[in-house]
Amino acid sequence: MKKLTRLFIPLTALLTISIAFGLIGLSTTCKQFETVTERNSQHINLAVSHGYCSSKFSGQVKNLNLELYPRTDLGNPLEDMKLSFDIDLNTLNACNDSSLSEKLKSPGLFIKEEDDRITFKTTTTYTMGIDWYQINGVLTIKGIKHNMTWFATGIRNKNETSPTELVIQGKVNLLDWGINFDRFLFGTIDSPTNWLHLNMVIDLIK
Repeated sequence: MKKLTRLFIPLTALLTISIAFGLIGLSTTCKQFETVTERNSQHINLAVSHGYCSSKFSGQVKNLNLELYPRTDLGNPLEDMKLSFDIDLNTLNACNDSSLSEKLKSPGLFIKEEDDRITFKTTTTYTMGIDWYQINGVLTIKGIKHNMTWFATGIRNKNETSPTELVIQGKVNLLDWGINFDRFLFGTIDSPTNWLHLNMVIDLIK
């Protein structure tokens, strides 16, 4: 009996130490995210397709926040990223068309008196392949929220282990927000398509 007691005490101590080190190991493997924040030069390209042509313009991005979870293995380095940003509608600009630029910033199209931003916030991110992702989230225009999907690609050279740029692109139907682009800008003209296309390149180098 004494031999069993003597053997039990060291085993208990060894088990306690093992559990303690296991818990320490778990605490150090929790994901720590890094953030890519707003840059003054960040902009986004937009275009509305009318079926017969497209109206192209751009805008400045505000409050850009991209949360990344760096990996030490060979997996996708941008996995589980979270993206959010605002588009300042007062900065919308149609190249070489000042008249269209002013119309784009007119209340009633994208702008409400109390809300002059388009906002996006990620809900989920799926890995589609190497450096290829699907970002689902909520896009808000004129205070109205609808789900939207972006497809994102990480760009890197063959010798790089992590992307230096992130290219995102997506499209939404403006009719979901009650926006008839042609009717607002051009009067009585209506188009069967009111697709708003968006794309943006985010520099990942700090």
